[in-house]
Amino acid sequence: MRQAFEARFKSLAGSWRLKREISTGETLDGKAVFEAISNTAFLMREEGQLILLNKAQIPASKLWYWHLRDGEVLEVTYDADRHKTYHLVKLATSEKGWQGEAQHLCGSDLYSGEYSFKENGFEIIQTVKGPKKDYTVRSFYSK
Repeated sequence: MRQAFEARFKSLAGSWRLKREISTGETLDGKAVFEAISNTAFLMREEGQLILLNKAQIPASKLWYWHLRDGEVLEVTYDADRHKTYHLVKLATSEKGWQGEAQHLCGSDLYSGEYSFKENGFEIIQTVKGPKKDYTVRSFYSK
């Protein structure tokens, strides 16, 4: 099982088309590039155009670090030192592919993530709920 996760993780290398839908009405069209920084880690760079409700377009980018820990846990961090864990995702296989869920608190707001990897792409659904935030972001990545 561990080798299967490691092989799937390594297959993330390269460029992916990114489509993002935000429940507040904004969208993003762009790309995500996974660059290997070790045998078990990638720098993931997202770049695209955020399209606002008034149709204005704003350049958007974000850097993430994806680490495969113990062969079955995806750790997603977001600062240059890779010390701020965004999500720890315990991965499992099912008839739908490779999946996992994670949560973290940012102040009083709860960030919940669903990660679903299939043969030709993957999807991440982030739901944010709390006193300051209430929205869902669906990100679709395809080759």
